[in-house]
Amino acid sequence: MREGFVKTTMQPDAPDRQLDRRIVAALEQRPEVAIDAGFAARVATRVAARVPRQRAVQKALTPVVGRRVGMVALVVLLVAMTAAAPASAGHSVAALAVEWSLCVEFLGVALWLGLTSRSSL
Repeated sequence: MREGFVKTTMQPDAPDRQLDRRIVAALEQRPEVAIDAGFAARVATRVAARVPRQRAVQKALTPVVGRRVGMVALVVLLVAMTAAAPASAGHSVAALAVEWSLCVEFLGVALWLGLTSRSSL
C-alpha cells in the first residue's frame, strides 16, 4: 500500500444506519387525515355560487368572439385571394392550388358564419 492512502469501505457507519431507519420509518407512516364536518357543504356553496356567473359570461362572449374572428378571417382571406390572383393567372400549378385553397376556406368560413347566425336567432 502506498503511504498516505487509506482504504475505505462502502458500508455505512452506525449513525448513518440509524438515520436511514428513522427516515424509512417516517416515510412508511400513514398520515392521519381529519376533515371538518361542514367542509363539503362550504365547498358546495362556493362552487354553486360561482358556476352560474361563469356560464352567463361564457354564453355572452362565445358567439360574439366567434363571429368577430370569422369576420376577420373573411377579410384576411379576401385580401389573400386578391393578392394571389395575378400569380394564378399565369397558369402556375402552385399558385392555382393556393388560390383554390383560399377560395375553399373563404366559402367554409362564410358558410359557418351563415349557419351560426341563423341558429342563434
